[in-house]
Amino acid sequence: MSLSDYEIRPADVTDAPSLGRAHVRIWQEAYAGLMDADYLAGLDPRARGERWATIIEQMPPAQRTRVAVHRASGEVVGFVTVDTARDDDPATPTELWAINVLADHH
Repeated sequence: MSLSDYEIRPADVTDAPSLGRAHVRIWQEAYAGLMDADYLAGLDPRARGERWATIIEQMPPAQRTRVAVHRASGEVVGFVTVDTARDDDPATPTELWAINVLADHH
């Protein structure tokens, strides 16, 4: 795969269902063996998608989430979120809050 196989763009509320599916799968891949298997199996992609819709709709101006969409499938395969730095004396005004990518797309 190459960078041209992906579109990187701001998250939109229409991405929420695909983002929810990806987010749950990413957690299941990343935390297998580290978190309770039943908890991971019980994660609900639809509920996570609904939560993402709310997050995107209510996102404060300083917070930005970008999605990586695989062009061939049209599915979100990763996301990154940045926001205001939380340290008392930050080196930069913006902090990486999350970066998550499906293992098949590393």
